Amino acid sequence: MDLKAKFLRGIYAYGFEQPSAIQQRAIVPVVKGHNVITQAQSGTGKTATCSIFILQQSSPRESRVGIDWED
Repeated sequence: MDLKAKFLRGIYAYGFEQPSAIQQRAIVPVVKGHNVITQAQSGTGKTATCSIFILQQSSPRESRVGIDWED
């Protein structure tokens, strides 16, 4: 999925072992900057997918996340 190594270790340390189906389909396009619309049952990882994208774009040394939201 081309996630930062330290970030991926943190995900595994939190107890996650394998991404859900929605995460497998959505994380790569989102990280690449594509617009993605997801639809899945409650509890399948949609919010985690969004969180992973935001955290992947952040840097612990920066006070601002480098995301440009378009209107």
